[in-house]
Amino acid sequence: MYNGKLIGNGGFINKAVLYIVVVHESCLVSIKIMFVKLKKIISSNLDVVFVGLLMLCVFLFIIFARYVDSDLRVHAEIARIMLKQRRLFVGNFLLYFFVNLFSGFSGYTKLTKVVLAVLIAISNTGKYIIVRETFGQFCPNRFARLFSFALLFVFVIPILWCLELMGLYKNPIWFSGILNLGVYVPNIWHNSTILCSMPFAILTYLLSIKQFDDFQMGRNGKIALFVVVGTLIKPSFFFTWIVAYPIIIFIRYRDRKEFWYSLIPVVLCCVCFLYEYFSIFFTSPILKPAGYADSSVVISIFESGILLFWKNYCLHLLLVFLFPLVFMWTYWAEIRKDKEFWFVSIMMIVAIGIVLFCHETGARAGHGNFSWQLVPCFWLVFYYILKVIVKSDFSVDELGSVIVTKRGKFFLIVYLFHVLAGIWFLSRYLITGFYC
Repeated sequence: MYNGKLIGNGGFINKAVLYIVVVHESCLVSIKIMFVKLKKIISSNLDVVFVGLLMLCVFLFIIFARYVDSDLRVHAEIARIMLKQRRLFVGNFLLYFFVNLFSGFSGYTKLTKVVLAVLIAISNTGKYIIVRETFGQFCPNRFARLFSFALLFVFVIPILWCLELMGLYKNPIWFSGILNLGVYVPNIWHNSTILCSMPFAILTYLLSIKQFDDFQMGRNGKIALFVVVGTLIKPSFFFTWIVAYPIIIFIRYRDRKEFWYSLIPVVLCCVCFLYEYFSIFFTSPILKPAGYADSSVVISIFESGILLFWKNYCLHLLLVFLFPLVFMWTYWAEIRKDKEFWFVSIMMIVAIGIVLFCHETGARAGHGNFSWQLVPCFWLVFYYILKVIVKSDFSVDELGSVIVTKRGKFFLIVYLFHVLAGIWFLSRYLITGFYC
């Protein structure tokens, strides 16, 4: 009787075997379905795979090629020092924390560098995906991919640099090396913190402009999250956002509850600023060069008050912003009432004001930490320009033929030259190792 219950047709072992077979077949079916879905996702996102692999190769090369000048190796070293000193939450710590986390808190030099390169590649790929999905809302997918790829490389056309190279222009000392990254360019390749903060800056921007027309508390929470994460990676962009966002929100909602709720992310951003400021300037430093403890933040107008400074600076600004100014003049009828236009413009003006009047003293004086906000703000300028051109002068008919107005053709051609300038710049950087 016992053996029959154990082994017979209805016995325990037969039931267990049947159960194992069913579970095994179910697992095989589930794995097969998962692979089919994964294959479908990959096949429909081959552009993302390509961009991701391209970015990974670029940043692995930058961080391991010793002749290439960049902040990537310095930032990898900072992550290791933070781990060694058990000071994982000082200043804008978040990127360094993730570098240590994904390297298993090992402190291994090569592993830390690889992890940092992977994180930057993911961030740049994320930027591509965000823009692709945004452009996909108002143009065909193939063009959304093309425009998103262009925004990875778009750059200023270095007119003064070319004139200086030909001996036709004498560059003043403070603009020596007009290609110097971090100064009025929309894309950079040598600073890991600004690169990794870009997706969060873009997401904050995109959600912010949606709040201008349709306030939602859920979206407000997302903005708060992206603001905190982005600020703890690199606060630069958010110096401009906390000025422009409340202004536009107040104009839209006045003193209604939507305005006051919108200030929650702003307050959280300010709290992050204060934390970073006090943890950097009022605690023992991570790196200890001479005079580091005497570093501080000052507002100075003396250099900006020199007439010669403005004489050369105005020329520099005019040529750098020549394309955006011509665009603004041409499309003024379409953009003058657009809240997004004023949002971008206010952030750009604030970004320039910060780099002109805010400085650090002591050992941090040469770090250029008050110029990095120019990169995301200028990138948003070029993003907005391309968005307006596409929505105003670019369309596809039912047969799939592209229709572009004469005005649109002109600006897209000029935009193409800016993209080619960016590809040339990256190539030059990888070959020579110099980013200025």
